[in-house]
Amino acid sequence: MDKLIIISILSATFSKAIAEEFIFNSNLFIEKFKIRDKLISKYSHRKFDRRLFILEREKNEDILRFLGKPYNLEDVSDGNASILNLTVSTYGILENPDDEISYHDVANCVFIDKKSGCVLYTGSINLCTGNWKKIRFG
Repeated sequence: MDKLIIISILSATFSKAIAEEFIFNSNLFIEKFKIRDKLISKYSHRKFDRRLFILEREKNEDILRFLGKPYNLEDVSDGNASILNLTVSTYGILENPDDEISYHDVANCVFIDKKSGCVLYTGSINLCTGNWKKIRFG
């Protein structure tokens, strides 16, 4: 996938975002956010989450917010020029009555139209192999 990577240095008082990756030929971009919870960072084996945004009317909007927080954008593939295939994980810490802590992670796939940022499909990671093509009717 062709993308332009621009590193932004932002003060923690203004934003938690660390860097941006712009997706070629679209208004979509990926921002990295520092994971503030040290326990989650330890169990997830990473220090940052990647989230997908769209720039609309000079406002950045998280288009995967429906997944809830926290989520991490694991992979982006651009096999089709107009549709993005994303691997996204939602995760958290579970505590049981015996005060044991465990980490859980659920992977999903999401197909997004590059031009509009419209979510075309979201579902189990097992259902998302292969390619999508736009079909025009009429």
